[in-house]
Amino acid sequence: MRMFASLLVACLALSCDSGGDDPASAGLSLNESGSTVLVDDSWTACGVTADCIRAGTSCDGCCGEVAITASLQEDYQTAKAGLCEDYEGGVCDCAPLATSVECIQQSCTLVPE
Repeated sequence: MRMFASLLVACLALSCDSGGDDPASAGLSLNESGSTVLVDDSWTACGVTADCIRAGTSCDGCCGEVAITASLQEDYQTAKAGLCEDYEGGVCDCAPLATSVECIQQSCTLVPE
């Protein structure tokens, strides 16, 4: 039992990873190539269009965008930076499609113009 307690204390002191997800990026993941952030519904809740903003999803500079809850913008940018920090693939040069941001059925959505 003492050995277990010692290992637990050592692990806590060294900030051992228990394999759980970072709470700041819960609901975010990377696609298979690691170039695009995938956003689940927990980041898109809204009541009115003013609750929504446009956010980039690309680690590679491509024109990926999503509509997210405006109040989560800072958390999203921080989590995206963490997810993309190890990206080493190609980089795109593009122009985003013309879209508007709207709250549709309580979900922030990009709508083609």
